[in-house]
Amino acid sequence: YSSAASDVYKRQEEFCVDVQVSNFIDVISMQYSTNFDNKVLEFLEVKNPALKDLSAKLNGSNFARAKGEANTLRFSWFVQDLQGISLYDGSTIYQVCFKATGKSGTVTEVDFADKPMTGEIGNSKYQPMPAEFGAATITIE
Repeated sequence: YSSAASDVYKRQEEFCVDVQVSNFIDVISMQYSTNFDNKVLEFLEVKNPALKDLSAKLNGSNFARAKGEANTLRFSWFVQDLQGISLYDGSTIYQVCFKATGKSGTVTEVDFADKPMTGEIGNSKYQPMPAEFGAATITIE
């Protein structure tokens, strides 16, 4: 699992990062954290959920902002019927959107990681799968 991009945005511009997967075979559950610098990027929303049983609603069943974690978006998902889902490499499972608020010339990352929330991916045989998390590099023009 990873999302890797390098993009340039103007100050105050709104943009979305595609969260893409690879080796996504027979998956029924996953959880991880999306980390960002809230002094440089203002979190706006999650949109375009493309997985069964995935809601983009903040503080619903899949995405949450925990108290005291201004730089983190927590993600947790499982498919209700426990039927494994397989996707083509490069499939976008959702988008996470921000406004570029940092100073011109700032370079930052939107980092998909296994902290503070443990990163885990499980398959329909209830086995953990190896998870590799990437980052999107964002430059403010």
